[in-house]
Amino acid sequence: MEIVKLFAIFHDSRRLNDGVDEDHGFRGAMLAKEFRGKYFELPDDDFELLFTACNCHTTPQSHVDITVQTCFDADRLDLARLGKMPDPKYLCTDIAKTPDMIFWANERSLCNYSPDIVTVWNE
Repeated sequence: MEIVKLFAIFHDSRRLNDGVDEDHGFRGAMLAKEFRGKYFELPDDDFELLFTACNCHTTPQSHVDITVQTCFDADRLDLARLGKMPDPKYLCTDIAKTPDMIFWANERSLCNYSPDIVTVWNE
């Protein structure tokens, strides 16, 4: 769960715009690397998953690890904010591919929902 929370914070944290910004995932992963040990702790194996999830989240692929898959799906299910409908063929987990989950995620995305963790970090 900690990896997914940190992914939510870092994966787009160094995005220059909402258009094409191919290296933003890597820049976000590098920010996580810079902040590790100062603002959060993760064991090496978990940090490698976080780094991979941030760095690779824009590629149309999956990953063998379910945590990285969950990160990818979370990002792809938030595409409604850009006026795009998530395509199930680019989602990794069976639950994310369901019409009910896509509908639910689109509704949250369109209402600009922010989890409590984001609110706390912004205060």
